[in-house]
Amino acid sequence: MKQQQATRAVRAPGNEAMAQLARVEASAEGVPTLALQDSGERVTPVEAVRNLSPLQVGDTVLVQLTRQGWVITAQLGGIDASPFQFTESGALSLRCDKGLQLQVGDASIAITPAGCITVDGKEIHTLASGLQRIMGGLVQIN
Repeated sequence: MKQQQATRAVRAPGNEAMAQLARVEASAEGVPTLALQDSGERVTPVEAVRNLSPLQVGDTVLVQLTRQGWVITAQLGGIDASPFQFTESGALSLRCDKGLQLQVGDASIAITPAGCITVDGKEIHTLASGLQRIMGGLVQIN
């Protein structure tokens, strides 16, 4: 029942559909073709909100019809699409396919998909109450 309600257009009294769910069917030259879930109609959006992840075929988006045409207002990821997950041991896990960077002022930690971790700062302190181990195929100091 909830899924059925989620696929219907959101309507305001006395107005046409304000927003609808659509599925990305194809993407040519960065412009996706969308299939509206209510009617199956194929549409091409004229605009999208900023900061959307690159759309993939099969993605679900929320679209709104404006005077200029269809506008993508949100990209839906589903329940399990959060980059934050808990492992079986209860630890919090953050997953990013393209990399991760933490930055505060001039200090940063960057992690790349290739396995490179860069810690950059004016001073870097490591503390251990027990053994502190540095391991690597090659360890270079200065």
